Amino acid sequence: MTTHYQNPQWLNSISKQFEFFYLMKYLKPICLIFFLGLFSLVLVNQAEAATDFVSVIDPGNGAGADYTSLSAWEAAVQSDLMVATTKVFSWSIASGTIPDLGSVTGLFSGATASATHMTASTTDTGSAQILLTNINGTFQSGEQVYLTSTGASSTYAVLSDAGDSAIAVATCRTSDGSPDTTAVIIDGWTTSATNYIKIWTDPDEPYRHRGVWDESGYRLELNNDVILDLEEYARIDGLQIYKTGGTG
Repeated sequence: MTTHYQNPQWLNSISKQFEFFYLMKYLKPICLIFFLGLFSLVLVNQAEAATDFVSVIDPGNGAGADYTSLSAWEAAVQSDLMVATTKVFSWSIASGTIPDLGSVTGLFSGATASATHMTASTTDTGSAQILLTNINGTFQSGEQVYLTSTGASSTYAVLSDAGDSAIAVATCRTSDGSPDTTAVIIDGWTTSATNYIKIWTDPDEPYRHRGVWDESGYRLELNNDVILDLEEYARIDGLQIYKTGGTG
């Protein structure tokens, strides 16, 4: 004779609760790790959100040039790239050129700022941009930003986005083969791993050396110290540097 034994209801209930708590003992850390990882990924993606603000350095002062020396670019664009009141904007339409350090006002928003630099509207730089610092208020996409001293109808640019934190990029070239002969000191910025300085020659352009000295490419040539980088977050890539005299 076979005897079948069935657990009492209360014992089944305790068994299920034990199984649930035993399972949660191991699932909770796994779930926590998963959500922390997901949250960290979101934070990393947000931290890496920054837009290149590209200026063209050309000792030959060819079409699309912003500055004729790397030193002039450094002095003009030098700023606190980390602060929320510094942003780079794209612009679509302009009347005249807003000068470096010109005070600007948003036509609709009433926001104000200092225009660090307004790049030219050329196809080879990708887009026309303006870097604004000391922003007070919120500039709007589609609004006219005008030079405060001349009024809304004279010198202005129409923004095509709401702005973003900036990476300061100097794209170096030489349209006529002339060297850059002014010493460069990179100092006085506020930068980070996200908002940094990038000085380079574009590999897709003919102004970058191909592993050997090339006098048709961009180059820094000086008798004494050529370039001094005092900033932690600066990247220098593809430059030819020639020190013609001095010691050390």
